[in-house]
Amino acid sequence: MMIHINELFKELQMASNADFLAIALMNHDIGKIKWMYAHNALNEKYKAMEISYGRGVAGRVMQVGTAWLCSSKKEWPQKPSEYPILMSEKIESFVAIPLETYRFPIGVLLIGYRKEVILPERKVFEPYVKQLDQWIREEVKG
Repeated sequence: MMIHINELFKELQMASNADFLAIALMNHDIGKIKWMYAHNALNEKYKAMEISYGRGVAGRVMQVGTAWLCSSKKEWPQKPSEYPILMSEKIESFVAIPLETYRFPIGVLLIGYRKEVILPERKVFEPYVKQLDQWIREEVKG
């Protein structure tokens, strides 16, 4: 099954009405999590971001292994500087979902909104998360 990430991002953006989409993956060579793919980014700062396991949005979601839904900045448990991807992309609301290969979190899908919104139901994202899990198995991790 050949999955094209850009097409999948476009479909997910339309289904979710998101302003920004990104995927972070664990880079075992450097022991950090990096934002590797983005759609509709305001800038390219995400490419330089390296997050430690348990830190930031991606690190927290990978550590806990469950989705993080946040409809407002007021719900962020730490100060904004702890979430550089959210700050650089001016994200106010988001859904961050663990991406898995063989039941282990290996990455995170970030679905971001540049204003406070009522987040879409989980069923909107699930088919795309399954496709992204498959894409990681086939294309990224081989």
